[in-house]
Amino acid sequence: MAEAKDNLIRSFALRLRDRKLFKCVDIRARISHEFDPESTGDIEKKAKIETCCAKVNEKLTEWNQRESGEIHRILVDEAERSPYKDGAGSIGPTERINVRTDGGKLVDLKQRSRVVANLDEFKLFRAYHDPGDLDALSTINAIIQGEVQACH
Repeated sequence: MAEAKDNLIRSFALRLRDRKLFKCVDIRARISHEFDPESTGDIEKKAKIETCCAKVNEKLTEWNQRESGEIHRILVDEAERSPYKDGAGSIGPTERINVRTDGGKLVDLKQRSRVVANLDEFKLFRAYHDPGDLDALSTINAIIQGEVQACH
């Protein structure tokens, strides 16, 4: 792979081989700390966090399109995952946690526990940059700071 003809494949194969991995900036964590430092989970604060993350993503995408060549200088990663799969949309019953009631019946843990039933989806939004690309890092930081101020 390190000798691949495709520049992108070759570049990332060399990075992996030589342990020159991209550095991570956890954008959602930084924005969440700005709007909800005590992690109260307030609906209005969550909405601001979502809006601000979307604006940061938009600006990073615009910058990448303008400033990057064949290989993007900033990589963006967004994901959502549920901390508990209740069977709806899951692959099978093995992904669900069943508990036995006093009557001997098996029921989904989510039906028996308000804590499990109220668990929020975990969301992440991260940007990655080459450790030597200080311009990309300063751009990520500037966009985050600018959008946090604009969203306040």
